[in-house]
Amino acid sequence: MKQKKTESKKIVSAHGKRIWQIDLTFLMVFACILVLLLMAIDPVTALIVGGVVLAAYLIMMIWLIPAFFRGYSCIEEKDGLTVNGGILIYRRTRVRYSAVQYCVISQGYVQKAFQSCSLILMLAGSYVRIHQIALSEAKALKMKIDQYQEHHKTKTDDRREEETYGTDGQH
Repeated sequence: MKQKKTESKKIVSAHGKRIWQIDLTFLMVFACILVLLLMAIDPVTALIVGGVVLAAYLIMMIWLIPAFFRGYSCIEEKDGLTVNGGILIYRRTRVRYSAVQYCVISQGYVQKAFQSCSLILMLAGSYVRIHQIALSEAKALKMKIDQYQEHHKTKTDDRREEETYGTDGQH
C-alpha cells in the first residue's frame, strides 16, 4: 500500500556552514589578540591558553560545524515546519503554524553578506530557531505565518460574535 506523499520543501541556506566558520574565525582572531596581550604578562600561561584555544578552534572547524549541518534540515510542509538536527542527540521538532505566536528574523553581519538569517518562531512557553535560512525564504515564511494567523483570528472573531449575539442578532 502506497502512502500519499505530502508536498514539502527544504528551506535551509547552502551557506550556513561557511557563515558559522567565518564567525568562528573572527572569534579566533579576537582570542589570538588576547593571547598576545597575555604573552606580555605571563608567557607560559599564554602558550597554554593559546594551545587550548587552537585545539578548540580546530575541533569546531573540522568536526563540530560540519557534523551539525550534516544532519540539519528544515522542511516546510502544508500546515507547518519540521526542524531536524543535532550532533550527539538527534531531535525532530514539528511546529504547526497555528502554534506560532509571532516570528522574529535575526541577522548578523556575516549573514547579511550572504543574504541569510535565523528565523525564530515564538511559541507558548518556548521557541524554535531555524538557523541559516535564506532571507527571502524567511520573509516569505513569516508572511505565510502572519496570513495564517490573520485568517485564523478572523474565523475566531466571527465565532465569538456569533456566540455573543446569537443567530438572530439579539443579546
